[in-house]
Amino acid sequence: MLTIANNLIGNAIRYTPEGGHIEVQLIDEQDHGVLVVQDNGVGIAEGELDRIFERFYRVEKTREAITSGTGLGLAIVRNLTVALRGEIDVQSQTGKGSKFSVRMPKSPQHTPANQSSEASANESAASSPTLMGLDPGPIAPAEELP
Repeated sequence: MLTIANNLIGNAIRYTPEGGHIEVQLIDEQDHGVLVVQDNGVGIAEGELDRIFERFYRVEKTREAITSGTGLGLAIVRNLTVALRGEIDVQSQTGKGSKFSVRMPKSPQHTPANQSSEASANESAASSPTLMGLDPGPIAPAEELP
């Protein structure tokens, strides 16, 4: 999930001019978590939206003038989202900005019948906090943060 957030936020920073606005939200739904990254940057033309998740695809030349890149970031975002059983949606207008929403299930799918019941019991007994179905590791209390 960190790679997804990193790519989307990085793109928002790269394609939003100085003085622009970027908003990042984490929304807690009943069975899903949603990451929303929205900016008022250069935006993406409607005709380009169908292709932005293709590997090595670069949106129009004016964006290339702003920054260079490989065209892999959004392909990685889409592939990781699908691998984690999530969904991604994008809304964008040229000159007005973009909004990417990634919706992920909070818990793993039901255990397949051929998986051992012990493994299933261990997974459901885990009490560590999760972020959109992923264990973030140890979390420091706010007073310990710099």
